[in-house]
This record gives sequence, C-alpha cells and structure tokens, in this order.
Amino acid sequence: HHDGERVLLVLDGSVRLAYGDERIVLGPGDSVYLSAVIPHTLQPLDKGTARVLSVSSERTGSAARAEPGRRARGG
Repeated sequence: HHDGERVLLVLDGSVRLAYGDERIVLGPGDSVYLSAVIPHTLQPLDKGTARVLSVSSERTGSAARAEPGRRARGG
C-alpha cells in the first residue's frame, strides 16, 4: 500500500477485491478507482486465473495535467 491512488481493470477472469471492510466481485470489463492508502488485496475466484491491469500514482505536491494533443507537463 502507498500514499496515492490506483485504478484496476479486470481484463480476463473474475476477482474478489478486499478493500478495507468491503468485499467486491469484479469480472471482465469491470474497473474500480481506489485510494491506495486503504488496505486492499485481489484474489482470483474459483481457483482460476485472472488478468488485471493496475495503474498506480503516488500522491505528490504538484499535479501534472494532460490535454488532448499535448504532452503532459509537471513534476
């Protein structure tokens, strides 16, 4: 866990997300945005395999902004 944010996108299979006290089942195409500060784990369901894309960002004092057709700037 880290001081930032995370987006999870289930590509294949099904997973159970434990997020704090919540338990959420996610399937292909499901996504979730969460605070990475809150303890979280993923487990594949039914002893199968799952593919999940995870994108994380660290919290910083400055934010980078992206606009269509332009490169993101920032620190």
